[in-house]
Amino acid sequence: SSSDESVATVIPGALTYASVNPVKAGTATIHVTAVDGGFTATCKVTVKQHVESVSLNKSATTLYTDQVETLIATVGPSDASDKSVTWTSSDESVATVSSTGKITPKKAGTAIIRVRTNEGSKEASCTVTVKQHVTGVTVSPSDLTIYLGESKTLSATVSPSDASEKGVTWSSSNSNVA
Repeated sequence: SSSDESVATVIPGALTYASVNPVKAGTATIHVTAVDGGFTATCKVTVKQHVESVSLNKSATTLYTDQVETLIATVGPSDASDKSVTWTSSDESVATVSSTGKITPKKAGTAIIRVRTNEGSKEASCTVTVKQHVTGVTVSPSDLTIYLGESKTLSATVSPSDASEKGVTWSSSNSNVA
């Protein structure tokens, strides 16, 4: 007999054999009793559910180097016995990932963050695009004297050199002068 037929059932076989059939994840105790003498013995049965899938809450994300984000992995089915996962980054110089799915950007670029189930080796991934904020801009020359009728060129340098958005907007404090 089984202590919990919702977990495991027993089908008696020939004389001293029986088949144990798993029903769902959990534990049950199988009891056997000798017909002569009423002696009993037990066997603890643990039924485990295989992992069938893993998914992430995002398939792509964009982060700046001063941001962090945590991905959420969902292992299925919900009653899977071993929901543990391992996280990896395709390029740790661009972004790293912790054992809890926390992404830390390092420099501008693209990395693929993967999660893999430890049981069943199911995988999911998220493409992470890392961008670098602009930290400053300089103009050259910084001081200019120009005569009427002349034309001079100014150049702007955005820093850092790997900034993702290097565009600038030009304006004059007094368009009646220049």
